[in-house]
Amino acid sequence: MVKAAVDKWKTKKWFEIIAPPLFNEKKIGETLAADYRMLIGRKIEVSLSDLGGDQKFQRVKLIFKIENVKGEKALTDYLGHKITHDYERGLVRRRNSKIYEQQPVETKDGRKIAVKSLVVVSGKVNPSVKSSLRAALRQVVESNSKEKKFDELIYSMLHGELSMKIKKELHKITPVRHAVIEKAEIVKE
Repeated sequence: MVKAAVDKWKTKKWFEIIAPPLFNEKKIGETLAADYRMLIGRKIEVSLSDLGGDQKFQRVKLIFKIENVKGEKALTDYLGHKITHDYERGLVRRRNSKIYEQQPVETKDGRKIAVKSLVVVSGKVNPSVKSSLRAALRQVVESNSKEKKFDELIYSMLHGELSMKIKKELHKITPVRHAVIEKAEIVKE
């Protein structure tokens, strides 16, 4: 006996994806699933300009993970953010030095974040200046994270406040063209 074909699309329904409270629980988008359990664990990437409405933040991509489903709403958790590759390539020109630094930091409320920074310096820089820049960069990021709570630190990274502090401190050593928090990820224990 032949079974009747069931249209899988008819069994699926739409779920709204909601940002975490850090981003005012705005609607990120919608997704389709046959069962709510299929949504848990999905990762979503959204630009900061889509959430905030300001086009100058188009370069920042936020990463969320669906953790819970209540009714027709999929609730997310913030996993981290990164800048787009085209923005990063646009920062670095010929005859400039770039310094990458990655460090784990802990916030005032005990949350751990891996922060990846990028500093672009005018002209070629010798290794001793690079190491002093790297040490100063680590110190600024570390001290700033210890005095702020998780939500405050994420806000300062996304809106460029931390980048401006880094640039101001490193400019005392040598002229700095750009200082950017390239990527931040929540460290799971």
